[in-house]
Formats: sequence, C-alpha cells, structure tokens
Amino acid sequence: MTKLQLQNFMKAGVCTINNLNNSAIGNMFLNYPDLLTIDDLQRALGIGRNMAYRLINNGQIEHIRIGKNIKIPKRFVVDFIIGSCYNNGSDKFAVSEKEV
Repeated sequence: MTKLQLQNFMKAGVCTINNLNNSAIGNMFLNYPDLLTIDDLQRALGIGRNMAYRLINNGQIEHIRIGKNIKIPKRFVVDFIIGSCYNNGSDKFAVSEKEV
C-alpha cells in the first residue's frame, strides 16, 4: 500500500484507533463478494492491475489459487488494511511509492 493510499484511508477515518476494527473496515467492502477477484481487489483498493498482482505475489495479501484463478477472501483484504494502519504503511513488506 502506498503512502498516498494509506493517507486516504486515514483521512476517511479508517486508520484511527477508534475505527480500527473489523466491522468499520469490513463495512467498506459490503458491496463486494466474499471471494474477490483481481479486478475486485483493484476496485476495492483503488490500485492498478500490476500493483494488485504485486501485493498477491509478495504475500502481502493472502489468497487462494483455484487452478489458474486467484481468489482473495474479503477477510484477507481487511487484514491487509489493518496491518498497514498499525504499521503506518512502513512494515517490511510495504510497497513503496517508488515501486508504483
């Protein structure tokens, strides 16, 4: 997650201590299916296709492979956002703005 994306989540009040819980973030994704595709992930996080695959391939967002298809349980996207908020986007797996 880039610093800009994290800042947008913070501005929206998602990454505050009071709102940092599963229901607050989970509510952001109510309109998405329980198993997201890469396209769903792109729309949910506001990222491009290459960044979505980078997050998956680097292990930053856990996923399930069904044959050649990649499915991302909504729970794993929420976990990724919570982890990014707690680490302020500076965890060792964070994708830098330079990589975007």
